[in-house]
Amino acid sequence: MLTPTHFNNLGEILKRRGYVIDVPLNMHSHGMVFMSSCSTVHRMLLYISDLTVKVGVNQVRDVLKLMDQERAADCVLVCTKVTPSASAALKELKREQITLVFPRQLLFNIFNHEHVPEHTLLTMEESRRFLETKKLSVSQMPGISVDDVVIRLLGGRIGQVVRITRNRPNIGYHDYYRVVVNLSE
Repeated sequence: MLTPTHFNNLGEILKRRGYVIDVPLNMHSHGMVFMSSCSTVHRMLLYISDLTVKVGVNQVRDVLKLMDQERAADCVLVCTKVTPSASAALKELKREQITLVFPRQLLFNIFNHEHVPEHTLLTMEESRRFLETKKLSVSQMPGISVDDVVIRLLGGRIGQVVRITRNRPNIGYHDYYRVVVNLSE
């Protein structure tokens, strides 16, 4: 069962991804909630599965079908466990717009941790312009894994540039840039 802390931290993740929650999230939320981005161009599906069962291939197919029907660009799927076949199906489909979030990841707000610097994802267009301006290719940039928990929660996609703002005692705030890569391939 999800607690108010889970829902508060889930709301923070969605807000950082640029989505406005159409209905308040609470402990009675179950199933589907649609949200729109601040630009009102993109829609997102928040799907909270039955937390007592594993998510299987059929449920993943249903979520994908629902995303297509509702023209949702992204999906956050909250579940406790995923069957190996569902996990393999998600990797095979390469549907980066589905983010799996497990309740244990919502127990605390990772973005407020003192050792986690501010991460800001540039849009794909901003990423392209950044690389052109700096006269860099993706292969010349330091990478950050698409499976990094912060990148995953923010909805990072392979090839996207992330700005990491660190606060160093002797130099103050300083920006570092990395490109999202798939380290498992």
